Amino acid sequence: MSPTTTKAPPAPKKTKKPTAKVPPPQKKPKKVRTEIPRDVAARVQFFSDRICCVCRLPDKPIQIHHIDDNPDNHADVNLAVLCLDCHNETMIRGGFSRKLDADQVILYRNDWHQIVKNSRASNHDSHNEDESLFDITYATTIAEIYREDENFEALARHYHALGNNELRDKYVEKAIAVGCDAATHVYLRSIQKKTEIIPEDVLKQRLSELEDKKWILAKARFFKHIGDPLAATSDYLEGISTRLQEKRYFTAAYYLKELAESGLIERLFELALHDAEKRNDLWWQVRALEELGRYDDSRDLVLQNEKAILESENNLLFRELLALAKGDRIGWLNARKALAGTGN
Repeated sequence: MSPTTTKAPPAPKKTKKPTAKVPPPQKKPKKVRTEIPRDVAARVQFFSDRICCVCRLPDKPIQIHHIDDNPDNHADVNLAVLCLDCHNETMIRGGFSRKLDADQVILYRNDWHQIVKNSRASNHDSHNEDESLFDITYATTIAEIYREDENFEALARHYHALGNNELRDKYVEKAIAVGCDAATHVYLRSIQKKTEIIPEDVLKQRLSELEDKKWILAKARFFKHIGDPLAATSDYLEGISTRLQEKRYFTAAYYLKELAESGLIERLFELALHDAEKRNDLWWQVRALEELGRYDDSRDLVLQNEKAILESENNLLFRELLALAKGDRIGWLNARKALAGTGN
């Protein structure tokens, strides 16, 4: 009898594991393009003289470009006239070609608008236009180097020197957002004239960094930036005096020039004017106004006080000022004779 063989049970069928269906990638919603209002389009083209603001070649077909790539933003500051070739450069991203980015378009546009404005006001000078195009090419090249390094502080300084407040402010905010030291924070807000929004802890930190006497001129600059003319002037004078004693003449001259150009002298005359007003001191009010170059205000103040001047005794200096304010040549001559008799 042969041994009985049993058949092995069939192997269970492999079941496919359910796989989650991956939804197809959603297409980005297309940007809605709306028509630029006719008055806006006409104004933008007028400012650009219907010429591309980048290549500046006449007789080329042009179109109005939306700088922020939002075809629905028709604000004047967001629009620039470009030829088709230059507009194509704004669409290049990556590769060996360099994209004509928004910052560059803004620089070219603002510069071209100024050239158009000047040429309409005077005879056209192609040499000046060529020089300006060279300057703007230099500006954009330097900016590109800073941008590649993500040096936002340098970009803010760069655009501040160029007088482009829009781009300056853009990179001031970026520099502060990514983080910068207290000295840079104070400087960047000062060139915006927004030192009032500097956080208190930043101000305290910067002031603590300048406690050593060797930083007194930097401290003078700090006080100038935050709008304290008395402290700033005091530290400038002390620091300059110390450098003179140390025979560091260049440093002394440099900061003396900075002080003279800082506007602090005018601020002190303004403080003197306010102080004289509080004391109701007419003479020092007049003198402060004259030093500030506000001669019309000085004349008006003298005329407003004519009665008091005439009633005062032996006030020859005021008699002279009053005669000048009234255009009274005889009265002025008499006052000058009287002053000469007193030795003045």
